[in-house]
Formats: sequence, C-alpha cells, structure tokens
Amino acid sequence: MDVIQCDLARHGRAILAIFNDAIVNSTALYDYKPRTMEHMATWFEVKAKGKYPVIGIENSDGELMAFGSYGTFRAHPAYKYSVEHSVYVDARFRRQGIGRRVMQEIITAAQGQDYHVLIGAIDASTPQVLVAGTEYYGFRLALKKDKSTGAGSCAARMRCRSCRRAWAGSCGPRRRFVRRRLCGRRLAADGRCPR
Repeated sequence: MDVIQCDLARHGRAILAIFNDAIVNSTALYDYKPRTMEHMATWFEVKAKGKYPVIGIENSDGELMAFGSYGTFRAHPAYKYSVEHSVYVDARFRRQGIGRRVMQEIITAAQGQDYHVLIGAIDASTPQVLVAGTEYYGFRLALKKDKSTGAGSCAARMRCRSCRRAWAGSCGPRRRFVRRRLCGRRLAADGRCPR
C-alpha cells in the first residue's frame, strides 16, 4: 500500500465512484443525487485553492483503496485554525485498517499546516466501528442531540483551550460533531499560532 497525493486526472473517477457509493448507500454525504465529473473538477479546484491535501492509499495494482481530505469548517475568522475532515474507503477494501491509515495521514498533514482542531461530522446511522475509530485517534464528542430543545435539534457548546471562551453552534437533525485538538499551544494576541 502506498500513500499518495490524489489528483483529478489520475484519481478523479475512482473518487467519484467512492463518493457516489456513499451517496447511494449511506448518509456520509448529505447529497441526494450522484455527483458528476464536473463536480469532481470543482471539488479538486477548491482543494487546490485552499491548499487542502487529498490523501489516498493505492494498492500494488494502482487501485485507489481509500482517500481523505479536509477543508473549511466555517468561513468565520474564529475558525481559521479548524478544519473539517472526511475519510472514504472503497467498499471492496473496508475492514482492513486502511481508513485508519488515511486518518493518521490527515492528522499529520493538518498539523504540518498549523491547524489546531480537526472536526468530523457523524450521524445516528454511522456504524459504531467508525465512531470507535474516531475515539481511537483522540476525537471526542463536541455536539450531541440536546434533549431540552426537542426532537431533531442539536446544540453545541465548545470551549477554546487558548482563551477559554465558549461558543455555541447548531446543526441539522441527527448530526453531531467530533473534534480533536491538534496542539496545546496558546494563540498569540493577534490570533496567530506562536510557532
């Protein structure tokens, strides 16, 4: 197995097939219709513009077994050191530890780009083995269904470790977020990482 940087020309069709399988057979992507190659071209452009890697694992035959990436979590200045990640494994290669390998590469890449928090969205239909996988890498639940606000609503309370300021967030039905702090450094007064 080789860790690679994916690109549209070589991996676009394989990533499209993995995405479309997830759209049809799960709630991992909140899309209703399969994507097209035009979607993939735009997706890769956004990744390149934001300098977000698309990390893949190929087998010895050159088949893409899994991939992962991250991107903007929220387009607000307070989230500039936070990214939302996703990992997708081709159905033929699941349960072989490949997703964990991609996740480790994502963590390493995000740390290398000075991101401080990785966020992943999961929902009620996410298999428990995947939830356990997020816990394996130190992710913790940061958002869950709030019983006081009624069925189908969520509320979050997160605390910035640097300034101890709390902020609230919300999400759609059944969705919750897990997050992992990538570093323990305090941010400088101007909001930049002191490293």
